[in-house]
Amino acid sequence: MLDRAVSLARARDFEGLCSLGDGNCRRQLETAGREAVPPDPPTVVGTRTIPTTTTAGDQRHLGGVVLTVCGIDANGNHYDSEMLVYHSGHGLQVINPVYWGTTRIADSANPVPPETFPPVTC
Repeated sequence: MLDRAVSLARARDFEGLCSLGDGNCRRQLETAGREAVPPDPPTVVGTRTIPTTTTAGDQRHLGGVVLTVCGIDANGNHYDSEMLVYHSGHGLQVINPVYWGTTRIADSANPVPPETFPPVTC
């Protein structure tokens, strides 16, 4: 999924990129910038697994694999972010396909607000 996101972003196929992800993609794309698509693929510097959980009232939260990535965008700026890859029941989906932004994925094991996560060194 990361390779697909990178290929779509580098081809400037932002519709295709956002089709991989959630409803926040267009907002994240505006924040990170279409012109800032990195020329090189990101470096994966870490992974973690978020388990699928069911809470009171049978509300289900899908888990998946979080990829922590970093690199340099087209403007020469360092980025580090996280992407959650999960199975929706209809195939793989992504939360945060705009990997060159600053999005972090919070979960019960990481209850700290994502904006306070320490920066990643690439």
